[in-house]
Amino acid sequence: MNCYLFAHSKPVLILLIVLSLFINACDSDINSPKNTYEVLFDSTYYVGGQWSEASDILEVSSGGFIIAGRIGGQGNSAALLRINDNGNQVWKNIYSGSRLQSVIETNDNGFVAVGKSETGAYILKTDQHGNVVWEQTIDFFPYVEDIRKVIQTADGDLIVPINSYEVNTNAKLVRLSSGGSIKWTKNIEGVNRTYIYAVSEEPSGNLKLLGGSNIDSAATGWLLTLDRNGTELNRNLINTNISAIGSTWHELSTIRNNTGGFAGVGWEFFIVTDSSGNLNYKNAIPTPYGYDQIRLYSLFQKNNNEYIAGGFLSEWVKDDSTNVWSSQTFGGLFFLNSEGVLTGNIVLNKKCNNNSVTSVIVSRDNSILASGYYSSCDSTRVEFWVQKIRML
Repeated sequence: MNCYLFAHSKPVLILLIVLSLFINACDSDINSPKNTYEVLFDSTYYVGGQWSEASDILEVSSGGFIIAGRIGGQGNSAALLRINDNGNQVWKNIYSGSRLQSVIETNDNGFVAVGKSETGAYILKTDQHGNVVWEQTIDFFPYVEDIRKVIQTADGDLIVPINSYEVNTNAKLVRLSSGGSIKWTKNIEGVNRTYIYAVSEEPSGNLKLLGGSNIDSAATGWLLTLDRNGTELNRNLINTNISAIGSTWHELSTIRNNTGGFAGVGWEFFIVTDSSGNLNYKNAIPTPYGYDQIRLYSLFQKNNNEYIAGGFLSEWVKDDSTNVWSSQTFGGLFFLNSEGVLTGNIVLNKKCNNNSVTSVIVSRDNSILASGYYSSCDSTRVEFWVQKIRML
């Protein structure tokens, strides 16, 4: 069914009937003004193990996309998957890490992906075909470390923030050469447990860090400026708790926005700061009618300064044969204006009872790519999931 046909129906009765069919066909929220779209492809990928999850999707300069994630079952493994513009698999590779949270394309057309290994924070460098160039595990024993973001600087170095899940621990910021050797490591100090949510490089070579301290109780947000050697130059406190944006492991949950500030999502919150760390918005995104809750994992800003967030919507469903209620989750996209007000949403692939969008981007052809995980209807396997759509 063409999801756009309803707009051309004139009689009121026919319009209502077609509109009802349209809502079912497009898996969209009836209250959403942005619910007309075309599915370009909707694919799942078995990368191994009993279950798998895509954490980050990136459009590659030479065409197609690369997806970072993990597979699980009898132990966890890191995975990269390359697909072409039509969603067909080009290659997949499994690595020694236990998961990958984020991937970037480097200036030599290879890839660097980061995440976690069984013994510490994990960094992987590959060529454009996914072959290992080097691997690095950074271990600050006895803490449990994880990397959820990586950037490449103008001079080719790599910057990775490393967070710990232990209480009373500082975050670490590490600068590596393009060959993987560590140049310096800096403690990012705060009260109790401290997280780094995002890092970016300024034209001057200085580094901007968005983070939070005292994560386990009355969290305090801050924007930190470091020079290229990691020396702290300035720290501006943010006058609200922004720890919600640290509630997701996925790289795209916090981004540098088009105005030089930072924007992030987590739980049901959308948060924006200016370039000095002053809070512009902290909005609770309303749960669409008919659902019980939403969770936001990923954020992308479009050229018109509007945003798209990815996550899931959940609802309680009763089994008529057993009278047992169970929660079902469905991948969702949430459209926000430049001030973070919800203007529409889409429910993707409302077929089975456990799927979610963990990363969303807009590609060069102005299509939307949503990646995450998808559970088979018989719940026997969870796979990488990518859906490409075009808004009408």
